[in-house]
Amino acid sequence: MPSQAQIDKARKIVAAMKEAEAKGLGAIALGSKMIDPPVARQAMAVLKLIGE
Repeated sequence: MPSQAQIDKARKIVAAMKEAEAKGLGAIALGSKMIDPPVARQAMAVLKLIGE
């Protein structure tokens, strides 16, 4: 199971990507990190593990 920190990070990434997609963007910056679709897919997989 992912740690609470991993879950929190995944939630932030997924929320940021949904917002970016709504604006027509393919990649965004979250803090000092670039987030692109492959990173978002990993975050979604983490959330799927916990049933979200």
